[in-house]
Amino acid sequence: MSLFRWLFLRNLILILSGPKGDDHNSTRPGVSSYIFVYVFDFTELSYKFVGNILQVTCNVTMTPQAPKCCVSFSGFYNDSIVPCPTCACGCPKNPQPVCNASSPALFLPYSALTLAPVNRTNQIIAWAGLQHEVVPDPLPCQDYCGVSINWHIYSDYTNGWSARMTLFDWSNQTYPNWFAAVELDKAFPGFQQAYSFNATNIPELNNTILVEGLPGLNYLVAAQNFSAGKLQSVLSFTKVPTPGIEIALGDGFPSKVWFNGEPCALPNIYPSGSNQNSARMVLGVLLLALTVSTTLGIL
Repeated sequence: MSLFRWLFLRNLILILSGPKGDDHNSTRPGVSSYIFVYVFDFTELSYKFVGNILQVTCNVTMTPQAPKCCVSFSGFYNDSIVPCPTCACGCPKNPQPVCNASSPALFLPYSALTLAPVNRTNQIIAWAGLQHEVVPDPLPCQDYCGVSINWHIYSDYTNGWSARMTLFDWSNQTYPNWFAAVELDKAFPGFQQAYSFNATNIPELNNTILVEGLPGLNYLVAAQNFSAGKLQSVLSFTKVPTPGIEIALGDGFPSKVWFNGEPCALPNIYPSGSNQNSARMVLGVLLLALTVSTTLGIL
């Protein structure tokens, strides 16, 4: 597992991911300020203060790398899924079949979420036709990510809401003792619990929830026969500490996600709430009809 240490330097949070190597060049300790060091135990989702050390200036040379995971967004109020970005984890030089690496990804129907990306073409085209979307030729390239995460707004009511987090492993690698981190800028104070994952909220980590599998269920298995390894849990939130929060408008979606210490690529749009408004209009009409019928003694 890669090095994953969270350091607090005054009000700045540093995330270091990657193996130790010769590219870390540090000076002698200074005496002007201190670094407060916390060490996290991801097997127990706990952390403890280790101590403070003299300030050290380090130059770290890191080669930019494409993400290894990506996130899709969806909500109960919309029939479409906002997919992972095109080429989220990089694109091959000569992809087959031929695809467009710069074209935005097309919305997905829910039935396509569990299909291997290479097998989604027919459903993507059919769904785009139903939604009256223009289908580019060639189609946008897939995300090419080994691990994908779907964040779904599961419910939204007056005093609370819930999200369903689903992990898919499309690679040939199994991830034992996996862990994830989800940053929620506005919704974090209302986090209550996860039902099928271990999860804990750590305010010092910039409104981040740390997540891992339950004992005995902490393996995200590799894909087999184009079927992904899959784990999911519902997370519940209260709105009491976050009055005025707008879940469907973006407040209920993460701003950053990490998997095993690696940052994931996220969409830059959220599912529209128009379907939710339509459903409310239909419900209103039905209630009005029921009231009129009752008043006239029809029922």
